[in-house]
Amino acid sequence: MDLTDILKAVKEGKMDLESAEQQARGLGFVSYMDIAKLDSHRKSRTGVIEAILADCKDPDDVVEIARVMVAESKEPLLQGSRQGISKP
Repeated sequence: MDLTDILKAVKEGKMDLESAEQQARGLGFVSYMDIAKLDSHRKSRTGVIEAILADCKDPDDVVEIARVMVAESKEPLLQGSRQGISKP
């Protein structure tokens, strides 16, 4: 369900405002295991792409998170890596 569907459901009385708010808050977020919750709409909202804080994560997890980001937004940004992790 995208934002248009949520707004139509509210307008048509098929969804209450509280449910619509909960649905809308989850739009644009992609979870990766229990390690990351990626904001794939950050750039469109703020003008800045989502970054992966790599120094507190296992290198294999950083690679997988970057793969999810590439699939969702096409622009991963790695930040804070002490182990020299590069873009996939």
